[in-house]
Amino acid sequence: MIIKRLIFGITYCLLWYISILVGFFLFICPLLPLVFFHPKLYRKWSETVFGMWEPFPVALLEIFFGIRAVLSGDQIDPFERSLLIMNHRTRLDWNFLWVGLFHCCHPYSHALKYVLKSAVMHVPGPGWVMQTCSFLFIHRNWSKDKRLLGRLIQYLDMSEEPYQILIFPEGTDLTPSNISKSHKYADEHNLERYYNVLHPKTTGFAFLAHKMKLSGKINAVYDITVGYPGRAPQNESDLLKGNFPDEVHFHIKRYSARELPTAEPDLKQWLTDIWKKKERLLTNFQAADGNASERMMEREIRNSNYTVRSDGSEKQLPATLGASSANKSQTDGGLPISDSLKSANLDDAENIPTTSNYRESSTSNSSRPLLNRYRPSHLLYLTFLFWMALIDGFQHIIASIYFYRYKIDPNRKDA
Repeated sequence: MIIKRLIFGITYCLLWYISILVGFFLFICPLLPLVFFHPKLYRKWSETVFGMWEPFPVALLEIFFGIRAVLSGDQIDPFERSLLIMNHRTRLDWNFLWVGLFHCCHPYSHALKYVLKSAVMHVPGPGWVMQTCSFLFIHRNWSKDKRLLGRLIQYLDMSEEPYQILIFPEGTDLTPSNISKSHKYADEHNLERYYNVLHPKTTGFAFLAHKMKLSGKINAVYDITVGYPGRAPQNESDLLKGNFPDEVHFHIKRYSARELPTAEPDLKQWLTDIWKKKERLLTNFQAADGNASERMMEREIRNSNYTVRSDGSEKQLPATLGASSANKSQTDGGLPISDSLKSANLDDAENIPTTSNYRESSTSNSSRPLLNRYRPSHLLYLTFLFWMALIDGFQHIIASIYFYRYKIDPNRKDA
């Protein structure tokens, strides 16, 4: 079993990395002259290439490693300009997030920009692609990062295309040493100790949200909570060893931009409150067993009591990160997300699709695609075949160049 996992892990990492190189050299490099003549077209095409590639790791994870994604909450609207905030359980959350995005973005046409450490931009292949797609890189020096983030936000705002920015406010993954540092920070500032999340660094989020809100370029903030009920690969070496999770749970909560404060100090407090809720949510998730109906009974986050798995089956909520709006209503009179937003007279509430809406509209003739309409697996098979064909063609090109360069006849048989 260990050898099998190791083979699978190495195969996954090789295919993942080689596909990045194939996409960069075959599709993005030929577009580089457009940087000087038509920057907007270059940006759009490079993002299209990256969007074509993103389902490939999803195909590898779902088809070959049987990873099951369990989603609950709100669908992500790719036509909104939005901020995505997410807890950083492991160093590999971004890799499994692609599975969630593939199923909860309808249509799958998002332009997600990750906020990453500056060291990542120098990784051959992935770093090059991320730079061409305008990912945001930080140096852990706020005076420098503030200037860079401000310039990049200004650049993105000049484009006519919607974009989403993903930020990990914790700044690092959940490890024993980082938990100890978080506890020390909590004790120094008279805060509650967290065990399932780290206390967030609020400055970067507050700056981005403030700039985007002042410019009128933000429609929503999506709070994503990720949880691993079983095995959780902590770092890259776990991928090489084939230590993949069996399930990854995502709970998504949409907040309209109208709900956000404007001042940076208020935005910092808003994020702090969100993380307090996230800690309680994950505490329940980790404490209850897989059959407990209380597993994700979180009292602040309202959600429908249905979810879907990657095989397309619909199940009752107890085994997911989401909370039941029905149970919520029974306990404290709360409303489902869509109803609570409408009661607040938000202009865009009627455009916010939720799983609750899906249940209501399933008997009507609504055709709105919602969270629990999973994408059929044949799309992943087609994506896999497409990129495997490209990888095979790319290796033949490299081999031909090598044989030509060294004047080697590949059919020659040495005596």
